[in-house]
Amino acid sequence: MPHPSSTPPPNADGTVIASRFTVTDRAGTKVGGAFETCAKEIVGGRPVTAYCSGIIEVEGKGKVAFQASRAVSGDPKDDHALVTGVVTGGTGAYDSAGGEMDLTPPATANGTWTAEFR
Repeated sequence: MPHPSSTPPPNADGTVIASRFTVTDRAGTKVGGAFETCAKEIVGGRPVTAYCSGIIEVEGKGKVAFQASRAVSGDPKDDHALVTGVVTGGTGAYDSAGGEMDLTPPATANGTWTAEFR
C-alpha cells in the first residue's frame, strides 16, 4: 500500500519517482515496508517505458530486491496490467533469492499492489 509521503512534489515532471510502501500479508496485517524508484524513458516528449527497482522488507525475516520494466502507453487501461519483475537477491530468510515476481497493480489509484514470487 502506498505510504502517504510518496506523493510527487508539486510541478514534478514525473520522470523519476521514489515511493515508500507498507507491506501487508494476505490477511492485511502489516509485516514490513518497501521502497521503489522508477525512471521513465522519454521519447518524443512522452514517456514510453518505466524502469523500476526496489526492496521489500519483511520485519524479522529479511529483504528481497527486484527490478522491473513496462511499457507506458498513455492508455489508462494499461496502468492495470500485470508487471513481471526479476528478483535480484535477498537477505536473511531470503538469502540467495532469485526468480520472478509478478506485480499486480490496484484497480484504484490508492489501492493495494499485490506481489507474488516464483
